[in-house]
Amino acid sequence: MVRWLKELQSQARHLGVDGLVEFLGVRHHVPMLLNESSFLIHTADAEGCPNVVMEVMACARAVVATDAGDVPHLVEDGKTGFVVHRGDDLKLVDCMARLITDRDLARRMGEAGRVKAEREFGLDRLVSETLAAYRAAGWKDA
Repeated sequence: MVRWLKELQSQARHLGVDGLVEFLGVRHHVPMLLNESSFLIHTADAEGCPNVVMEVMACARAVVATDAGDVPHLVEDGKTGFVVHRGDDLKLVDCMARLITDRDLARRMGEAGRVKAEREFGLDRLVSETLAAYRAAGWKDA
């Protein structure tokens, strides 16, 4: 067993939530897990542009994430999910509780996330913006 997994299990026992938390380990059927989820929690202290946030939004799931890296540009706070300042654990828990108790809010945020993902994260946009960057640098179409 991986060292960090043992540490997390020990911490869950210490906090008295081990009966409420399930550590899944490595999973290969991520679409199935996303289908069974209501929202994503992403609590990075340092981050670039997390694909998982974009993928979950494309699956119409709300996001609760810390403000690391590009997350504030991906998640529209209050619309497609919640963006929480790193270290603000009370706010993080509050946002999670809101989505757990208000399933309609989680659904609305997830749908808004899907619309944003289709509009902003799609392959067509990536290709057109990449080609535009090449053209701006002097590349000519053949």
